[in-house]
Amino acid sequence: MTCSKPRFAFRKSPAARPAPKTYRPCLEMLEVRLQPSNSGFAVDGITAHPLPVSSSLGLSAHSIFADGVEPMLSLSTATYITGTMGTATARGTALGGDGSTFQAGTVTQNGSQEAYVAKYTPNGTQVYLTTIQLLDSNSNPLNTLGTGVAVDGLGDAYLGGTVIDGAGANHSYGVKLSPDGQTVVWVHSFQAGTTTQGIAVSDPNNDGTGIVAWTGTLTFTNPSQGPVGDHVILAEYAADGTGNLAFYYTFTGNPTTQGDAIALNTNSVFSTPGSLIYLAGNITLNGNEQTLAFQLDATTGNGNWARTDGADFASPASLTGVAVNADDSSVYSGTTSTSTGTNGIVVGYPANGGPVGQPPTFATTLSNALSLNAITVDAAGNIYATGAATDPSTGGVYVAKLDSSGNILSELQFGGTGTVDAGYGVVVTSSGSLWVVGDTTLASLATDGSTLNGTQDGFLAAVSV
Repeated sequence: MTCSKPRFAFRKSPAARPAPKTYRPCLEMLEVRLQPSNSGFAVDGITAHPLPVSSSLGLSAHSIFADGVEPMLSLSTATYITGTMGTATARGTALGGDGSTFQAGTVTQNGSQEAYVAKYTPNGTQVYLTTIQLLDSNSNPLNTLGTGVAVDGLGDAYLGGTVIDGAGANHSYGVKLSPDGQTVVWVHSFQAGTTTQGIAVSDPNNDGTGIVAWTGTLTFTNPSQGPVGDHVILAEYAADGTGNLAFYYTFTGNPTTQGDAIALNTNSVFSTPGSLIYLAGNITLNGNEQTLAFQLDATTGNGNWARTDGADFASPASLTGVAVNADDSSVYSGTTSTSTGTNGIVVGYPANGGPVGQPPTFATTLSNALSLNAITVDAAGNIYATGAATDPSTGGVYVAKLDSSGNILSELQFGGTGTVDAGYGVVVTSSGSLWVVGDTTLASLATDGSTLNGTQDGFLAAVSV
């Protein structure tokens, strides 16, 4: 059961930009969502599965500078996603089977936050914009954040995010929307103290019968509930909303960990598509925040391997994006500390994580990136990453192309010159072009006539390779 109510209109023609459809799940659905024992998959009710963490020793991360790199990337078109009179973010994007794209983020207006999902045709025309705001047991609206989006073969969209209750506690949630964006199919969430940062779908048969999984962080403050501190979580459901598994993970010595991104081996030619889950985040060892990459079995949730590169990247360092190649090898994007501030990093691992104690396949530091927030790969293994530029004087949104060995091929900057502008999601189409989403304060970014009505909006930009 859902309650539907239009929230705000856009200063666009209906044909160019449909008015958003807002869903506010009613009390019945919220009770299902917030009661940890209802589905049998409460995060704190599952036994943790320890994973051995080993540092990759003996590698010095190599910096590759962009001087003289051929400028192969160029900005083609761009649009503002929400048209809000307040502010908005764009925190993720996904590519549909027909070439359409989906975006997710948060709209903040009049002190209230709503998550949204937007869909665009392959040529960049908005199909729908749906906002979602969850309610508490007294039907009061709760601040609802959108942090990731995924799509199955039928065009159903899956929104991941965090809802904040009246006491200020976070609850991780996932929502499934029908292909037209007009119906909430199901909503699931977990107890206070959980957040969602990334969501992914594996639907290898393109028939809507795959799985959806999301990751984030569970924070224990009471030792009677579990190890005090932050812990990576995984929630996995069948596409029909049936719960498969939900775990939080502890590592040797119970160090603090956080989950920031997730991917599945959907396009694998080496193993069963959708059988492996890859998580990205960080781990604190001996007081130092380091990168954390690990692989899980999608059927059991058990860990296959975990790696941290504390010997290679200065603390603090974290991984915030992950993508998987057809041979089950994986690439991660993130950020590391440097003597002058921070830089973006890209790290590659073989399918089995590589020998314990050995360096990853490659580790690249991108000096022109202040941070890297998202990553994807094409069929040839080329890597594309987006984030924030070290020097935003020519635009704060940063995009890079690397080859399968981690060598930088091309870079691009666009957007405003402030610190807000950055890329947070990237997908590559079958033709090889990119769609990049992120945040901008630049009023002249759009090429389609859409306007920046508030002070900040999410953007969708086409980048030619």
